[in-house]
Amino acid sequence: MIAFTLLSIRLLSTREFAAYMVFLGLVELARPLVSLGLVPMMQQFLPEIAMRGTKSELRSFLRWSLASRVLLTVAVALACLLGWQTLAAWLGLDGPEVLPIGLVCGVIVATLLADYSVTALESLLQQQLAQPIRALLPLGKILGLLVLYGSGHLDLVTLLKVELGIAILCALAGEMAVSRVVSRLQPDGSVKVDVRSMLTFAWHMSGAQTLATMSNPGLIRLIATRALGLDAMAPFAFLQQLVLYATRFMPSVQFANLVRPMLVARQSLGAGAVVSSAGGLLWKMNVMAALVILGVVTVGGDNLFRALSGLSIEGGGWAFAAMMLIPPLMAQENLASTLLQVYRRASVVRTLNLLAAIAPVAVVLLASQFGLVGAAIGLAAGIGVQSVATLWVVSRTESGIAIDLTGAFRSGMLAVTVAGALVVAGTAFDLPSAYTLIGSVALFMVAYAVLLVHVAPPLAEGEFALIERLMPRRSAWLRLFVQRAH
Repeated sequence: MIAFTLLSIRLLSTREFAAYMVFLGLVELARPLVSLGLVPMMQQFLPEIAMRGTKSELRSFLRWSLASRVLLTVAVALACLLGWQTLAAWLGLDGPEVLPIGLVCGVIVATLLADYSVTALESLLQQQLAQPIRALLPLGKILGLLVLYGSGHLDLVTLLKVELGIAILCALAGEMAVSRVVSRLQPDGSVKVDVRSMLTFAWHMSGAQTLATMSNPGLIRLIATRALGLDAMAPFAFLQQLVLYATRFMPSVQFANLVRPMLVARQSLGAGAVVSSAGGLLWKMNVMAALVILGVVTVGGDNLFRALSGLSIEGGGWAFAAMMLIPPLMAQENLASTLLQVYRRASVVRTLNLLAAIAPVAVVLLASQFGLVGAAIGLAAGIGVQSVATLWVVSRTESGIAIDLTGAFRSGMLAVTVAGALVVAGTAFDLPSAYTLIGSVALFMVAYAVLLVHVAPPLAEGEFALIERLMPRRSAWLRLFVQRAH
């Protein structure tokens, strides 16, 4: 999907790209609104029902949740359709790039129903079916963008029509895959489904998700459009898309749908210490990924922003650096929220999501004073407060989370040392910008990896054993980063 953003910002006009980003903002905003606790409930209870419920309970659960999702999705789409003229005027969408709202609503419905099917497959531990369907939408969009550009028919409306067709295909493929998987499953019927517990959990999580929309990427994007204007919003939206993609590749997010059913099963068996250790490992992996991202951004600076976006904007490098703080902060907050849900503390998650109101307020206040850089700093600060608070709360629960602060500090100091040395060297020797970008990024990656292996290996033997269980065929190279016995 990052390839689509890198292509579209170059092939579409600035205003068309910004308008398309507004459309994606509407999709992101609709996602939690049509969930209202249903998706977290599925992730929490569907694995157990599939293993220990009955076949009739499994089918009933999926039928009921799908019907609820369809009704909520259509309701949100209708609300968007009816309120569009007012919203478009507030956003300043009054030029030729005005979005065809009927088409937009169709894409929203099809996309979110496809998301539901993929989530169901992942909750049933069917990654081999879920991932191809999840990948079909971005790959189809890239192919459609290139074909339309090559044929000379690229415009916003045609691009949305292509996206609608692909989203419908994904939704149908997902539902067919779920039906096939359910027909093969044979739950043992050893546990009676507690409907009241499920509904209570969904109620708490619906409140949490509703409150979380205050820092939702879609709402932030709409607010930034109003504060910055449509033209100036294009670089902000581009950076926000990079943030969303980077967040998806953070370790705890990558493994979320694979690890969560295992954590739920361990917690139900009373193995809270295992859940705490696994949470601590994912926290540490997020930290390591964050240090690499921030190191690359530090040494790349304005040159990296220009190379990715094709835009030359004053302060672009600073805004880029501030926005790249967000993926690790979001990943750690999502990890902590997941652990609270596993520990059956959904009501606490709902309360903590009140802090989501900080981000949009900070964006509005700082964007009006400092433009793009202010909006980026405000967003990072707001999400940072929520992330730190959520981690602190989960650390105070009975099982908590096993955080290795000492190891994280050592790794962080190495990253700061390497990145600082390369920035100083690039400034002192006045190297060409192309060399500064390619050479310094490559040097940072190599030097940091070597120092981690030989100076401060971040992984304990027990943590590596957990990684081997998560990805047995792809973990051998990580043994280089395991602490050696003295």
